Amino acid sequence: RRHTRFKCDWSSDVCSSDLTGIGATGAGNAVETASTNLAAKTTTSGAIFIKEFDGTTVDSVTVDGVTVAGIVTAGSGTGDLVKLTSTTGDITIKKAITAAGGAADVALEATAGQILQGAVGERVKGNNVTLTADTGIGATGAGNAVETASTNLAAKTTTSGAIFIKEFDGTTVD
Repeated sequence: RRHTRFKCDWSSDVCSSDLTGIGATGAGNAVETASTNLAAKTTTSGAIFIKEFDGTTVDSVTVDGVTVAGIVTAGSGTGDLVKLTSTTGDITIKKAITAAGGAADVALEATAGQILQGAVGERVKGNNVTLTADTGIGATGAGNAVETASTNLAAKTTTSGAIFIKEFDGTTVD
């Protein structure tokens, strides 16, 4: 089943639930969205590739009676990865982003904004977690660092801004 509202729908929420993947790797193959709140999951296996056009909050979303919380791939292999790119705004994490229970990779990229922690206890969980933002990752103060659970972690800002990360199970910084 697929429950998705795309950019041209003018919807504030995007909810996608699919059996074997959402979008694909390569130029022009990611599912394109313009949402206020975003949630996506695979129910058996497959990767998730989303290109957000105006910044979004990863949250719980209900569309047509189907609720999806966060961004989750259900498979257990390294190919069940998550890639979320926002081209003009921030990515705010209010619900967990998990790739294959932590066995696959997660890449978050805010090319013209920040990656922010929106709710305490909601983590980015993957084998290799990559966080790239134009103007900062996380923020100073209690509960504002981006929470991760990773084997390997890489984070960078491309123009300015500090990086605040709280790792929960030990990691190697790449």
